[in-house]
Amino acid sequence: MNKVLGVDLDERRVKVVELERHGGWFDKFKSKFNVTNSFSLEFAPDDSPQQRGEKLKNLIQEKHIRTKFAVSSIQSIGVKSLITTLPSNIPNIDEWIGEHCERLLKIPVSLRDLSFAYEILSRDNSSISAEITFVKKSNIRECTTFFKNAGFELIGLGAGIRDAQNVVLGNSNFLQGVSPTFAYFTENKICLTTFHDGGNVKNETVAFEPGGAADALSSEEVSSISGAGKMIVAGEFPEGMESGGNEILQPLGLHSGYTLASGLALRGFLPELNPVNFLEKTDQARREEEVYASLFKRVVLACGAAVIVLLLSQSLVSSYLQEKSERLNSEIAAMGPAYTEVTALERRVDGLKKETEEDRTLSRRTNAARALHEIAKATPDGVWLNRLTLTRTENQKYDLSITGCSNESDGIAEYLRKLDANHLCSKVVLLRSGSSRESGEHVNTRKISSSMVTFEIKAVVND
Repeated sequence: MNKVLGVDLDERRVKVVELERHGGWFDKFKSKFNVTNSFSLEFAPDDSPQQRGEKLKNLIQEKHIRTKFAVSSIQSIGVKSLITTLPSNIPNIDEWIGEHCERLLKIPVSLRDLSFAYEILSRDNSSISAEITFVKKSNIRECTTFFKNAGFELIGLGAGIRDAQNVVLGNSNFLQGVSPTFAYFTENKICLTTFHDGGNVKNETVAFEPGGAADALSSEEVSSISGAGKMIVAGEFPEGMESGGNEILQPLGLHSGYTLASGLALRGFLPELNPVNFLEKTDQARREEEVYASLFKRVVLACGAAVIVLLLSQSLVSSYLQEKSERLNSEIAAMGPAYTEVTALERRVDGLKKETEEDRTLSRRTNAARALHEIAKATPDGVWLNRLTLTRTENQKYDLSITGCSNESDGIAEYLRKLDANHLCSKVVLLRSGSSRESGEHVNTRKISSSMVTFEIKAVVND
């Protein structure tokens, strides 16, 4: 429900404001509102409720307004509002009002002909202050008949001009600083409401003679009610009337005469602004059910549309990729022999890479075997080798370690010269040499003289 009509209706005329809401999905009090339509219609004195409804319906169709949800207020001499104090310990306020109805209205009347609703203004441990509004049931039937003939669904029905305050209550800028007084003009009276702590705490009515609206605003009676605080003026006051330095309310940029209609439209989105509702409980429940059903249908349609869009997107992407693949296959097929030759060359290059790696490994192994052969060949007479160790290094070379013994030191020196002269070995270093007893190393030979010299040589095998 993004649009609502506020309908200010009496026997003489009707004023309509169509509001549209934006945002506020998670916090409705932060919603933005703008006016999409506003107009008024004068009735003939002898028009029946059915004729008035038909006239409004025709005008709505001419303006191409499709909004069906409306909020209105009963304005007739059959409406009576009063503020009273109730005991805080009563179990049921509705029953208490029904029992004290005649005393409150000060006239003998039966509840069979009346309907009432109340708004709690304040509450403490000992008492409850409430504003009670009484309306004739015939007025309610007449109003609902009017909107039925006009083709609207009423979602809220107030009484009097109470909903004009919604424009002030819905805008925190008006309630900042000194507590203001809201002065709403009707045909022959001023309804004064004093605000305090964001709520209405006092309602007074000041009557005036025809043509005396300006004098009534500056009268001592009005001044005593408003006090030193600022006053916000709205309603149907005469054109060109001096405001006396007070702020004239222009609801949502409209003329001040549309204040009540604007407040009623705001109530359609924010029903907490006024709890008074004279629609039958069954009608309220049915309309709420219709609103939620409409909302559920929209959510389902939106989800269905989202799923369809996702499926279409997937189908389009799949079709695009398939088309792209077929195009590439066609281009490859068009290349013919050239593509086949390139593929064969790629396979040949891969084979050569593998052969090269195998050749490098075989070369390293061949060099190691050749080095061992040359080491054995270079061993002079009188020199015995006890242990040969080849260790692979990180740079893919071999570290060679030779351990052995000799009859004399000259044999070891000659062996070092031969190894150093061999191109397969480099960095030949004698790590240790000495008698076999000092070395403590076991040599697997028999009947070796105690003068035998042991040694340990280190070298690097070249690639």
